[in-house]
Amino acid sequence: MLITAGVMRLFLGLGVIAMASLAIFYLRQRRLTLEEFIAWGLIVIFIPVFGPFWVIYKHPGKPAWSRRKYRLGHRRNPPLNWLSKWVS
Repeated sequence: MLITAGVMRLFLGLGVIAMASLAIFYLRQRRLTLEEFIAWGLIVIFIPVFGPFWVIYKHPGKPAWSRRKYRLGHRRNPPLNWLSKWVS
């Protein structure tokens, strides 16, 4: 199969759109004000290839979820609890 210049441009465009959408979904998981979200989103959009990597690397804002919820003692179903009844 011959890959023409048009197909190569299509794949390049799809890759850039995929990277930008991944960076935007990453930003949605962070606690940011509206202005911060718009500023980081503009970086993602206007710096097409480098922007998404930079946004994810910089970790803007704080995580939307707290790590305290996911400690072992606070899980609803801690791993291997069901196994300890029969093993001990």
